[in-house]
Amino acid sequence: MKKIAILALSVSALFSSGMSVESIVERAYENHPKFKTMESEIEALELKSKLSLKLENPKLSFGANGVMQEAPLSMDREPLQTLYISLSQKLEINDQREYNSKANLLDAKSRHYGLLDAKVELKRDIEILLLENILLEDKIELLLESINNLEALKEQLESSAVAMSSKMEQIFKADLLISKAYLRIDNLKKEMVTKKNRAKELSFGDIDNFFFLDGVQNSIPSKEIALESSYKILRAKYKVEQKKAQLAAKKASKIPNPTINIGYFVRENRDNFFGIGVSVPLLLQKREDMDIKRVDIEQRGADFEVENIKNSISYRYDILKSEMKNQEEQITRIEGEILPNIAKIRDLGIERIKSGDSSIEGFYLVENEYIDTRVVLLDKRFEIEKLKRELIALGGEI
Repeated sequence: MKKIAILALSVSALFSSGMSVESIVERAYENHPKFKTMESEIEALELKSKLSLKLENPKLSFGANGVMQEAPLSMDREPLQTLYISLSQKLEINDQREYNSKANLLDAKSRHYGLLDAKVELKRDIEILLLENILLEDKIELLLESINNLEALKEQLESSAVAMSSKMEQIFKADLLISKAYLRIDNLKKEMVTKKNRAKELSFGDIDNFFFLDGVQNSIPSKEIALESSYKILRAKYKVEQKKAQLAAKKASKIPNPTINIGYFVRENRDNFFGIGVSVPLLLQKREDMDIKRVDIEQRGADFEVENIKNSISYRYDILKSEMKNQEEQITRIEGEILPNIAKIRDLGIERIKSGDSSIEGFYLVENEYIDTRVVLLDKRFEIEKLKRELIALGGEI
């Protein structure tokens, strides 16, 4: 059996050929358009952070003053007629640029952890799909084992001393049960194809054979570590810091940045002269105060989001650990009590069929229960592996 339990679940060895699941996940990281988009957004924000530190470009102006409608080309009619060239530059006397740069950098950091969180979730989803594929293969092997048992029982019936009419009826019933088992196998194979195709879709490539490396038991984080290292929490924390930087930038804007203008004026038949001027925005509309209030509200919302995520992860962690403990306890009971007792009843049923004291339906009911119980055992082992990956994803490990 393959082994849903790759990772300590069951009895058989894993594939030794094909791609490792880790390689499949890495391929998904490299090829997934979503990640490329997120990486581009992060790179753009890092450039925007550098751009925010730059002064605005100066403005160069050309023009003419006092142009007469009746003689637009004549510039000697009166003293105010001039041709001019001027240069203006906005001066940054507050700290708004530095805070805006910091806010963009913190936004990039927050998105970086968002990217890592998305990768963690993709890894979890791919691994669970591939685990489900192995689970389905193990179930097929159990059904084939049941079919082999029925075939062996048929052979024994054919050579037994049971009356011919009774013998043929039992053999026909065995054939019917074998056909039903093959039908179940066909359904499981179709489900396998669906799971593998979904894994191919997520990983952007074919998946023929695959294998898991070492188990993940030691990778499960403690609750405290999960709350410290969760990418969801780190993303939210950097979002709070971004809002703080944005708020500082808005407050800095309460000190308006002036613009200085220097011009040179040319007059025909008169002295040329320089002009200099300063313009300052008047904060009369209270836009800055409203903007400060808006960002302050956003920052408080970001603070609440951090606490909400922490609370969600804390409760989710407890639920997953409790469910894992419950599954482990049920596995112990199935392996220690239920399966051994069913196996004993099953062996007795085989002997009774051989002696003609029982029908094959009775045996198949027990055999079916035996197989179904082993399937339940596989399902529970799968659930434990799934829960492990959910816990690892909470802690933010890639």
